[in-house]
Amino acid sequence: MWIEATYNPILDASGKPVKVVKFANDITSRRRNQLIVERVREASKQLSSTSLGLSEVTARIAANAEDSSHQARSASLSAEQVSRNNQTVASAIEQMGASIQSISSSTSEAAKVATEAVGISRQTNETVSKLGDSSREIGKVIKTICSRSTRRSSPRAPARRARASPSSPTR
Repeated sequence: MWIEATYNPILDASGKPVKVVKFANDITSRRRNQLIVERVREASKQLSSTSLGLSEVTARIAANAEDSSHQARSASLSAEQVSRNNQTVASAIEQMGASIQSISSSTSEAAKVATEAVGISRQTNETVSKLGDSSREIGKVIKTICSRSTRRSSPRAPARRARASPSSPTR
């Protein structure tokens, strides 16, 4: 219980206190209200401080969310670029494979042609060698024919023939 008291002195004619009169009032409900108001003020200050802190945290969360959103967009764009690059590389690899296949086929064909050319070259060399042999033989035959023909047409040819073969008649 709370009371508020006032002490008033009663003085005699010479101004000396003779007695004291006390007036008291019950202020319990007023004091409880004051305490409640003080608690509400303190709670309000704490709530205000907490609210301010919460606002700051919310602002940081919003900024972090914005940063995360930008990073997510950047990562998405990078992933799209990587995907496009992968498609380009895959296409280039496919074209390279086709080129390699074409080169391989051309190389095989060139090897066949070269092998055939070597065989034809050998045959040609053999033929040229045979032609050379035949030419030499023909040259010998022509030389023999020429030498016989020269002997017949010379003015001493009948005498030579007669000496060479005594049994044959001279013409």
